Parts: sequence; C-alpha cells; structure tokens
Amino acid sequence: MERKVEEALKLLWFKEEGLNEEELFPVEKYKLEEEDYIKLEVDGLVEKRGGKWQLTLKGRHFASEIIRRLRLAEWLFIEIFESEKVFSNEAACQLEHILNEEVTDKICTLLGHPRFCPHGKPIPMGKCCVNKEIDMIKPIHVPLVHVKEGECVKVISIKSEDKRVLHRLASFGLISGVKIRVLRTKPLYMIELDETIISIDRDIAEKIFVKTIKEGKGS
Repeated sequence: MERKVEEALKLLWFKEEGLNEEELFPVEKYKLEEEDYIKLEVDGLVEKRGGKWQLTLKGRHFASEIIRRLRLAEWLFIEIFESEKVFSNEAACQLEHILNEEVTDKICTLLGHPRFCPHGKPIPMGKCCVNKEIDMIKPIHVPLVHVKEGECVKVISIKSEDKRVLHRLASFGLISGVKIRVLRTKPLYMIELDETIISIDRDIAEKIFVKTIKEGKGS
C-alpha cells in the first residue's frame, strides 16, 4: 500500500477518534484530494456518509494495522531508545511504514503488549495479544502487581479510563516517569515515592504498568 494512502487512512482513523493529530504527525503532505478518495472508494476502503469520507470495514482493517504499528513504534522510541516525545512522534511515523506483521508482533511482545499509546489512545490488538503467545523476550512493561517487595521500578503508564483514579494518583505524584519502591504488597500495595509512602488497592495496582530499574541508576 502506498504511503500516501496509508497516511490518508490514518488521518480518517484519527478523525473517528476525535483527534487533531495533524499537529502531531506530518500527514498534511500526504492528504488526498477528492479524486484520490474516489479511487479509494473503488478499492472499497472508504465511502461517503453524511457528506464526509469515512472508513469502510475493509478500510478500518487496514487502518487499524497502520495505527498499531505507529503507536507501538512510539513506545519503542520512548522506552527502548529513550527519545523525547516530539522526536518519537516523527520517527514513529517513519518507522510504521516499513514494519511487517512479524516484526510488529515482536515489538509488541517486547513492550509487554501495551494497550494504550503514550498519548493515552488505544492500540489495536494483534495476534500476539489475542493468543497470549509466550515469547522468548521478556516484556519490559508489567503491571505493578507483578513486582516483588523491595524492588525499585519506573512507572511507564497508568491504563485507567477513570479520571478520578488518575487525578487521585497524580495528586500523590504517581504519574508516568516517576520511580517508586514497593514496600508491601498485602493487604494493600504500599509504595515509596520521593520519601512519601502511599497505599493503593490491588485493582488500581493492576492498571499501573512499570519496568524494573537498577537502584541508583536511571531508566
């Protein structure tokens, strides 16, 4: 599939999500004209509904694969290469076009099958996620409930759609990027954060994804 077409399908996906990600990714130069959309309509990828071009079921299938590659690539640059988000957005947009399904699944497994991108948007699931395949590569992102007492970890993401939970955790300073130490796992999870000790329920701990770090060193 041509890159121009992939960018157009991606933009339509963004619009369905209600995003204005034209500012985050360089999609404008790949934006299609009316005649281009008509060609996509012939291929069964888009259709016009309510005066607007929208993805068909076939189009959504292809678009979901593009979005999955993009959002996994974002995490790859941020967590493995430790790049800044601005650079990671641009680099991920380049990488998404050359990844095949096998490599994409390996990246997904390496990252621990993340369900949300760094911007908090859903990542479409792949076969490796659905089948729960066991890979030789150990995921670097695990729920906090898998961390043992005494271990020091870095918070990668908090995968909760409950804004009250997110605000409560943020009020304690528990956000992506901070380092914490697990002091106790039962009956509540007690963690140390910047010399402050807080406790959280297990159901919340299951939504906090972290990676292990060596004490005294950066992530």
